[in-house]
Amino acid sequence: MSIMWIRIFPENYTSLNGQKMKTYILTLAAMIFLLSPSAGRCDLIYEIVFDQTEYNVEVGQTQTIDVFFREIRSGDSTAMLAIDGMDGLYAAGFDLDFSMTTPGSSAGPTFVSWALNDALDRFDPVFSQAPPPAGGVLQVNVQARDITSGVEVASFMEGGNDVFQVRLGTVSFQAEGPAGTTTTLALGSSGVELENLFADGTVPGSVRYGSASFNAVPEPSALVLVSAFFGVGCLYRRRRLSCM
Repeated sequence: MSIMWIRIFPENYTSLNGQKMKTYILTLAAMIFLLSPSAGRCDLIYEIVFDQTEYNVEVGQTQTIDVFFREIRSGDSTAMLAIDGMDGLYAAGFDLDFSMTTPGSSAGPTFVSWALNDALDRFDPVFSQAPPPAGGVLQVNVQARDITSGVEVASFMEGGNDVFQVRLGTVSFQAEGPAGTTTTLALGSSGVELENLFADGTVPGSVRYGSASFNAVPEPSALVLVSAFFGVGCLYRRRRLSCM
């Protein structure tokens, strides 16, 4: 199983020794997190999810899928991603596993591309990529260009809760088939230390990861052909019965 790395760092990251920078960030973030009131805000839920939970894609066609970092507020706590909070999303990361396909003999979808969110200019759009083969794992780690405030967004209502949502980017897959093939797209932790981090140095208590079904369906022309054969068969049988 192959892994694709996409990593974006702030411009001043390379000015410090790598090991010293790593130790400094880990120590500072751990101290701030333990002392910060946000660590105990149980009415704030964090998740990384797709824009849908199911995709029906014609064989040979390409489907674009948005990936979001979401903060869901069910109480009165101050949302980290709220505008003017100086504590927006600083870093986010995830693995996208697309190796689970049924039936097992099917190829599943083919990775086409990953496009970083260019609607938010506080994300640096420069990155490198090496596409994994079908049935691989896409690993993404991004950081905000604005290291002071991070990325902050307006909220919207969903299920009676305030939702703050940052689109991290868009991944594209092509349905290879055969028709009837289903692949589970599963998001999970990238395993990178401090992969999800706010601009004030705190980290989410936990992050939920979503999944979706990627279903290869027949092309319309194939459906028309099957319907035509079925119609001719019914007509032929009806004529035979009428002649008896």
